[in-house]
Amino acid sequence: MTDRKGMETATGRIWLRDDGIVEILFKEGAELTLEDSKQYVENMGRLIAGNEPAPLLVDLGGLHGHSSEGRAYFAQSDDTRRVASRVALLTESLVSRVLGNSYLSIKKPRLPTRLFTGREQAITWLREPL
Repeated sequence: MTDRKGMETATGRIWLRDDGIVEILFKEGAELTLEDSKQYVENMGRLIAGNEPAPLLVDLGGLHGHSSEGRAYFAQSDDTRRVASRVALLTESLVSRVLGNSYLSIKKPRLPTRLFTGREQAITWLREPL
């Protein structure tokens, strides 16, 4: 499924919320590759349609794994910086917390990035001025 507001992928869904935040929700058990990561960044570019980079909320709940190359691409690529202004990683499970902490500590994101256990706190942070 593809429309102006959102896109379905093999591993999850990405959409533009009414408040201007782009959100990614992974399917249960999703395993992301470098190509999946590139597809999410490309889809985010379509959603913001040439506007300024948008805040990004990534719900890691269903994510089971993410390749090292894919994490590095999200964290360090110029492509990601063109579409995202900051990234909130939402985590509630032990697996997603480990993945989120790995992303933050090993890959050193080039964008402001924080790990949250509560959705409202993540959204509040994404709405704050840079």
